[in-house]
Amino acid sequence: MAPSLIETSFTSTHYPVHKKIKSPAIKSHVKDVTALEPETKLEKVLAIEKTVTSKASPAVVDGRSRAKNGPRANPDRLWQDIHYTAEWGAIPGTTGMERLALSDADKSARDWFVMQAKILGCEVRIDAIGNIFAVLPGENMGIAPLGMGSHLDTQPLGGRYDGILGVLAGLEVLRSIKEAGIKTYAPVAAIVWANEEGARFNPGCSGSAVWSGNSSLSAAYKLRDEAGATMKSELSRINYLGPYYADYRLNPLSAHLELHIEQGSRLEKKDRKAGIVTGIQGIRWYKVIVTGVRAHAGSTPMENRADALVATSSIVMLLNEEAMKRSAFATVGMLQLDRPSSNTIPGSVSFTVDIRCQSEEGLNDMEASVKDKMALMTAESPKLTFQMTKVWESPAVKFDSTLMSCIWSAAIDEVGEDKCMEIQSFAGHDSALTASCGVPTAMIFVPSKDGISHAPEEFTSKEECGHGTQIFLDAVLKYDSLLKEHLKNSASVTLTGQLCRVLSPRQGYFTSPTWLRLTFSLPSFEHQNCIHSDQAHHSKSVLENIQNTYRMEADAGYPLGRSKADIKTS
Repeated sequence: MAPSLIETSFTSTHYPVHKKIKSPAIKSHVKDVTALEPETKLEKVLAIEKTVTSKASPAVVDGRSRAKNGPRANPDRLWQDIHYTAEWGAIPGTTGMERLALSDADKSARDWFVMQAKILGCEVRIDAIGNIFAVLPGENMGIAPLGMGSHLDTQPLGGRYDGILGVLAGLEVLRSIKEAGIKTYAPVAAIVWANEEGARFNPGCSGSAVWSGNSSLSAAYKLRDEAGATMKSELSRINYLGPYYADYRLNPLSAHLELHIEQGSRLEKKDRKAGIVTGIQGIRWYKVIVTGVRAHAGSTPMENRADALVATSSIVMLLNEEAMKRSAFATVGMLQLDRPSSNTIPGSVSFTVDIRCQSEEGLNDMEASVKDKMALMTAESPKLTFQMTKVWESPAVKFDSTLMSCIWSAAIDEVGEDKCMEIQSFAGHDSALTASCGVPTAMIFVPSKDGISHAPEEFTSKEECGHGTQIFLDAVLKYDSLLKEHLKNSASVTLTGQLCRVLSPRQGYFTSPTWLRLTFSLPSFEHQNCIHSDQAHHSKSVLENIQNTYRMEADAGYPLGRSKADIKTS
């Protein structure tokens, strides 16, 4: 049975969310449940709930619970938006798209998104790497928004749904909330992450990678397209070099949800309408250069050769074997010989490697196996040398259990439990980066016809897009309710302002997680109920370190990102 929110008490990655047990049927079974540890409590309550609810399941009509309260997304409007915006970057005579990141077509789609968001009354924040945050105000503007993000850029010969569905569905969620007259507790943001595909500026996921701290702003600015234009220059050209910090600590999110097409055929083959994504496999890209000795094909004995192509072939075969035995993936997508000739032994070969695995351990093992093989070949033939450089990575992540429970509940309400399934993402997404920095993250998949993506034939029906968007909407509202209940019942933090996780071992700011709610101006920590003086000094030090990083990049010719006001501490 799918996880349920009805009577559970559980702990999220970010927020200890406590829901009271209200059902008398369940209450009678768990008089002592409050004495249990949170994890044990969750298991206990879910087991009891399964027993009780199996005896009295709610009436279901057409796969949906009879109770259908709350706002409804408009699938017709969403469908119209998908195909209207597809004109920016449309490939004539096909249903294909070529909307490369920061191109004129991308600018047009971004401009339209910003205009629609402003019509809804959103505050639009554009950060220093070109990410767009369209924030619909909530009751409590002192906490970070609930984010709904994806991307608008496509492959050179891509489709109309990859990424685009997630952005436009996020906009539809905001519209539906506004039209229903609902004000969420937390602000809610529809997000456009910059350069996810990496088709023009490689590697991809630049926007989410910089925001999450997995890549530096300066490195992203230096990325170049084939014509030599830098990402920074193109952001400036299309007027999306924004003033806000591209940093999860200074422009934070309370959570991140993403609706996406599956880009595979598992949902379609099992006749399921919704995939609750459990996590994303890790991805690493490498560039490898193998150097041997260029020599005559006819006069160089086989035993005396240092053939760079033969050595490369050994690595390619090893990658295939390593991926097969781990149920992982390994691909050599590009391979180039230096000035090849039919009667010359190759002296230099360069190639790319893409490895993917569900765990970081698996990725580490595959990388180690390749390096061991290279060392062995060099030992056997010292004239052979190898240079293996990691050029990009997206970490393997598991998604937040509380958000997944919200999605499960929403999906069951919308399409019925028999039309839902848990699923692992094999492709990379911006959500992998948001999850990597500790933001509670989860994804919803909808079917892809014949499993096709990154091609003009990519297709997901209006009905499937509509179901996904409704699940998206309901999951956001469910999580917002849990967040409201938790924060109103919690006395652990009392400062108003941005909710920010002060944790960054990567930059060495400090070594243990501390939760603080930080204002743009903190007049005095002494008057706050639950903040100790050492935490005050800690938070001040962290903010100063973060700001100094941006100042250094500004001194190097990069813009100093800013929030609504300069962050100050005292």
